[in-house]
Amino acid sequence: MEPIASRPDLFSRQGYLRATFHRRGGKTFGPYYLLCYREEGRLRSVYLGRPGELVEQVRQMLEARHRPITQQRLFERLTRQIRASLRIEKIRVRALLCPFGLRLKGAEVRGWRTSPLRWLLPCRRHLYRPVAVRMPVARGQIHDPTARLHRFLAARDGYVPDDASLPTMESFYRRQ
Repeated sequence: MEPIASRPDLFSRQGYLRATFHRRGGKTFGPYYLLCYREEGRLRSVYLGRPGELVEQVRQMLEARHRPITQQRLFERLTRQIRASLRIEKIRVRALLCPFGLRLKGAEVRGWRTSPLRWLLPCRRHLYRPVAVRMPVARGQIHDPTARLHRFLAARDGYVPDDASLPTMESFYRRQ
């Protein structure tokens, strides 16, 4: 369709098909399709005629042009729903923590020093740490947990890593 192909910027955000019906002598005729859009603040339309191949082509072209903005709007709506459900869940978590003297600040639980739970959970180091910790290995060398994870996954999947930068146990013993 010429108007859609010649003006991709205009039809990327707007434009729709409208079915119209005509009445003559008590009879209804139609549907007849129009391609409607706004240009310079005025509503414009292009007559497409009866349902057929042309109408289907225009419908598919409009759907293809509108798909990115439709997906963006869907993503924004889902993001708003997720944030709303997160707010509700944080309110529930605050209500659960309040009797124990704990409070929620962002995603962090505070008030451990004054809480009666400090005697039940004396060692909080067992909670998940998002930062990888380097552990000492024999002869003062440092072992990287990410390299260990790569070696484990390679051994599990049954292949030997080609990357020479990944430390292996054989290379560790050869150096000594």
